Amino acid sequence: MARDEERLRILKMLEAGQITAEQALELLKALQEAEATPGGSAPSTRWLRIRVTDLASGRQRVHVNIPLSLADLGLRVSGRFISGVTGSDLQELLEHLRKGGVGKLLEVVDEEEGERVEISVEVIAMSLPSRMTHAFWALWAGHGISLFGSMLVQFALIWWIARTTDSAIALSIATLLALLPGVLLGPAIGALVDRWDRRVIMLASDGGMAGLTLGLAVLAVTGDLTLGPVYGVMFLRSLLETFHWSALQASIPLMIPERHLARIAGLNQALSGALNMIAPPAGAILLSLLPLPGVLMVDVLTALLAMLTLLFIAIPRPSRAAATRPAWWREMLEGIDYVRRWSGALILLGMGALINFMVNPAFALLPLVVTRHFRGGALELGWLESAWGIGIISGGLVLGAWGGFRRRIYTTLAGLVGMGCALLTLGLLPPTAFLIAVGAMFTGGMMNVMTNGPIFAILQAVVPPELQGRVLLVMGSVVGMIAPLGMVLAGPVADAVGVQVWFIAGGLACALTGLLALRIPLVVRLEEQVPRQVPEPE
Repeated sequence: MARDEERLRILKMLEAGQITAEQALELLKALQEAEATPGGSAPSTRWLRIRVTDLASGRQRVHVNIPLSLADLGLRVSGRFISGVTGSDLQELLEHLRKGGVGKLLEVVDEEEGERVEISVEVIAMSLPSRMTHAFWALWAGHGISLFGSMLVQFALIWWIARTTDSAIALSIATLLALLPGVLLGPAIGALVDRWDRRVIMLASDGGMAGLTLGLAVLAVTGDLTLGPVYGVMFLRSLLETFHWSALQASIPLMIPERHLARIAGLNQALSGALNMIAPPAGAILLSLLPLPGVLMVDVLTALLAMLTLLFIAIPRPSRAAATRPAWWREMLEGIDYVRRWSGALILLGMGALINFMVNPAFALLPLVVTRHFRGGALELGWLESAWGIGIISGGLVLGAWGGFRRRIYTTLAGLVGMGCALLTLGLLPPTAFLIAVGAMFTGGMMNVMTNGPIFAILQAVVPPELQGRVLLVMGSVVGMIAPLGMVLAGPVADAVGVQVWFIAGGLACALTGLLALRIPLVVRLEEQVPRQVPEPE
């Protein structure tokens, strides 16, 4: 439980002589009283957060949350770390708290002592059961419903393009259009997500995607469906999905205690895997039973159900006074600057960009691997995608129960090497080894979770909540920066030398970069070398 962490932090402060025994008892008593309150801490409860960070290493010497009812004690405790701050200064802060103030109250950098002290008031709930059994699980269920519909319509449209054109270039264009919104507009979208109500963003995104899919269904019914409208809808859906994904990921650390983030990342990957397992066969079966408009209408229905779920939950918002907010483009630059000053993350992003350049074309051309190499149809494509999904489920459940290595980046790099081996195997298989291809896809899906899950947990744990949307999408844009070039080359290369070459190249890229990164200290110590301070807006 999160309160167990708070007790441990208080006891460590007592052991280090940072607080007295009397103060420690008062803090422990306050936590016990909060725990005894029926229903735990409500989402609207305000807590005083005190953080003391070592300037040289970036490590947090003190990180404790104190009920606001003990704010005066908390400020006295924090005063032990702040040189030059008088009792009258602390009294002014206390008066501000009593008036309902939220956000950062004080930040002092003591160069002589080599530490930074931050005092803030945040709207947080410390009880894991109440948070996870209500708003979070409702959000999670709605996301699953929406994601199922999106995967279903994606399968149907990709298969329609493959069967209509039998062209690697046409499939590459479709994937390229899906990549462009995140690459070109990611930083701007992230800045907007951090400014706007994230629940409203998800509602609007689901509604917009439902409207676009409905428009395609009408065109299919009238016989006017062509590549142009399909490409346009795929681009716009990707734009809305970028908004939705960023809002969801940025909301999770506001609803889930830090110690559970890796497990929730694993469960999210398991959900994605389950839907990857279910959606392709379901899409193939529905396409055999229904015309394309009928399949598209399933997506409209799932989007409406997801919107209905969102209407009944509240999602916390990070505090930042509206009067002090800079222009949205300045906030976008804050996110870019944060990533720029994180050396280990920049190296990891370069690796990710190379991997996406190699791997994205491989999966974009998977339908042609099935039809040209394995001589299969929609059912075989469904088996391969389902195997990937089952692998993701398995990996997600393992990561959810295990949590990964203590140094989370080791889990990511091990998963990256494993995924590379699986993709390389798939690229080297003969046409008669379809069952082994299914096994390779299963292994690749499992290793994909081990690669991506800990990365999200790291970002959600160390990036300030008010920067989450921007940083996630800036990093997504950098990772996807050269992926469009890969998609431009994918079709001509596949038509010239075969579609499997991309799986071979992608597998080698994953395995080699994973092994190389283990030798780079800036990557291995990624969590400990985050930027020390978020620049304040001018």
